[in-house]
Amino acid sequence: MLLVVAKDPNLTHALKAQLDVPGLRPFFVDGAEDALFLLEGRQADVLVISLDLAPDVQGYASLLDHARQNEIPVLFLDSAATKPLTAQLGQQGFPHSFTLPAPVTELSRRVLQLLSGDDPLVGQTVGPAGQEVVLRRKLGAGGMGTVYEGVQESLGRKVAVKFISEESQVGGTAERFVAEAKALAKLRSKHVVQVYYIGDHGGRAFSVMELVEGPTLEGLVSEQGPLPETDALRLIRQVLEGLSEVHRHGNVHRDIKPANIMLNELGEPLILDFGLVRDIQGQGVTQAGMVLGTPRYLSPEQAGGRSVDHRADLYSAGIVLFELLTGQAPYQDPDFVKVLMMHSQQALPSPASFGATVSPAAWELLQTLTAKSPDARPNDANAAAQLVDSACREAGATAVDPAQYLALREELEPLAGAVLDTTGHPHVSFGEDISGALGAFNEVGHQLGTLEVLGAFERADIKLGDGAMVLFPRGENVAALHSGSTSAERLHAENENALVGLFQLGPRRG
Repeated sequence: MLLVVAKDPNLTHALKAQLDVPGLRPFFVDGAEDALFLLEGRQADVLVISLDLAPDVQGYASLLDHARQNEIPVLFLDSAATKPLTAQLGQQGFPHSFTLPAPVTELSRRVLQLLSGDDPLVGQTVGPAGQEVVLRRKLGAGGMGTVYEGVQESLGRKVAVKFISEESQVGGTAERFVAEAKALAKLRSKHVVQVYYIGDHGGRAFSVMELVEGPTLEGLVSEQGPLPETDALRLIRQVLEGLSEVHRHGNVHRDIKPANIMLNELGEPLILDFGLVRDIQGQGVTQAGMVLGTPRYLSPEQAGGRSVDHRADLYSAGIVLFELLTGQAPYQDPDFVKVLMMHSQQALPSPASFGATVSPAAWELLQTLTAKSPDARPNDANAAAQLVDSACREAGATAVDPAQYLALREELEPLAGAVLDTTGHPHVSFGEDISGALGAFNEVGHQLGTLEVLGAFERADIKLGDGAMVLFPRGENVAALHSGSTSAERLHAENENALVGLFQLGPRRG
């Protein structure tokens, strides 16, 4: 939430019309008391406070105390007349200000910079003419570089922009960065992130690629623990589909792990981060004897620094499946060398030793994928996927066909829907106006205490202006369907079957 506190109605009107910060819904109040009341039930991402509220520092004390206690960044809107007040507030630990009059677009950019720790790249435009991307916010950073969310305005789409770090601009890391982009550019799979183009900005290489906004498998398991077996098998089946495309082009990913697999809005996994990709024919940039990858997920041949082929990725996929089923990687020790030795020498532990129960078919699949010898594993990702299908059938389950999502989504258009947890975070969502719908869902959740209100009831029908919302329980969470142009009764009656089908297909959270 972006909370704007300003008394001047003309300023508020201009900000409401033009202030645009991707991912943040702005709320406007005209006083400190109203702002604090609003903050009682919500966590603000940024506070924008106009210095027309009070003539001295004391008039802002309550808001600033709340911001300090909750670690909320604050941006003051000042003017030439309020510069002395701005200086006093800076001495109290609030140094960020934006001087008016100025274009509101510049204010939007300043808020983005504040969210990204004043990163100088945020707000800049990169890329060639006709394909320009405006960098909106920093998403994260790793050893090789930093990833930003951007908007390619010529196509009206959000993208991810990955910059190589300045320290890595020379040497082998830079070569791997270029290799990653080239490898991705050849791939065409809905389970592999798509790269659009590469470029250079200020002497730093970058790649522009598909933006995936869901959680990683690492985040998914961290949030909810072990997954139901059918969900885990469905996800690893789709990962194997992506790996099949990677291998078809003669590449080995070499770093398959939960943190490198992200879920899209349909709950489908996409493989990303090809920073360690290597050509199977030996034309890559890695050197013999090097151990590259993440120790908990490395194949025995990688752990030993030996040459690898596509079957190393199948081993890592098996370790990922083990973690999806048990909540933990099978080999754990503070000493990473010991973990490498475990991969090479220690049999795969039983899921029961981690407190998990899996079907005999799933256990056999795990053992096959993680065989110590590459020759004992499936020949390729397609063969591994067929073993997953067999495990699903033998366990009395069927791997979900993602095409069912699309059919149900078409049936429900132009509606918007989501499954929300207790924090209002959407786990499964669809619809063209999902951002507006999620705002409405969150409003209802905060006002009614959605989960508690539903209790044992089958559903809640809520009228919202000219539209309606239907809420109904799904495990420990809440599923919600929203429309701007029909009644709740009609909304539920006409779409009940499709709703149940859609939300059953998504990753279960309760």
